[in-house]
Amino acid sequence: MEIVTKTSDFDNLATNRVIINGENNVQMTNSSIQFEGSGNRLFLDNNARLNKTRLKFHGNNSCICVRATKNGKVSISAGIYSNSILFFGEDCTFNGVLNLVLSEHHNVVIGADCMFSFNCWIRNADAHLIYNVEDLERSNVSKDILLGDHVWIGQNCTILKGAYVGSGAILGLGSIVAGRVPSNTILAGNPGKVVRSGVFWTRTPTHGFDVEASDASMVYQGDPSKYLFSGNPNVGLFQQELAQYSASAPQYQENAPVERILKRLIAIGPLVVTVGQRLSKIHKPHRFFWQGARA
Repeated sequence: MEIVTKTSDFDNLATNRVIINGENNVQMTNSSIQFEGSGNRLFLDNNARLNKTRLKFHGNNSCICVRATKNGKVSISAGIYSNSILFFGEDCTFNGVLNLVLSEHHNVVIGADCMFSFNCWIRNADAHLIYNVEDLERSNVSKDILLGDHVWIGQNCTILKGAYVGSGAILGLGSIVAGRVPSNTILAGNPGKVVRSGVFWTRTPTHGFDVEASDASMVYQGDPSKYLFSGNPNVGLFQQELAQYSASAPQYQENAPVERILKRLIAIGPLVVTVGQRLSKIHKPHRFFWQGARA
């Protein structure tokens, strides 16, 4: 077992690696990284500030990639098992600690500019087996989770296996998400249901608004195009890249193949999910990127 509690420990790892994108200016406060297996990779931005972050690699050949956040802060509690990828696009933010569990060689891919509120959970497996009495077949197969760019994840949300959340979506407070959420919609409730479509959101905080500011906010002033996500559904492209990683993960003892997969995932662009979209039956997925990364 290899344990990292301070940045100087990065250079002491023998069978796992922490890779920094540029000069190592990473800070760790009340944080730790634990490797129980081998062949695992953690990719971090050079200015990442890990605060109350707990990362546990319980198996082998898995990757966690956290690109540059909007404010440098990273607050994640993640347990990841073998042959899985946890990926965060750039400019994400965490108001509280985001909790994740990645099991059974499946993955979680999160796009750019996602905003996580307090006490959110993401799990891609049920952790225990369930079978049908009639045919003895397993009924709770683990699945990948994909969140697009610019998704607002409200307080106390839980995102479960097989969730595909389109870019620009809003997940309301306390939502349970386990299916497809079209882009630029609002989902709420348990089980989560789409309650509005054709919406977009901005990061402008309203807490300190006076009457004038509230009045001025009633009509959006500006070009909303950067918040609108439409086009052909591209979930299948993400699935193909992730499947390629999962099939080859045991061979990724060097960084270069991992970085190539990350770059391809990023190049796909925002996740577009539409109503009635047919998804491919590819079973395994994964993704990554890094430029000028070094140990």
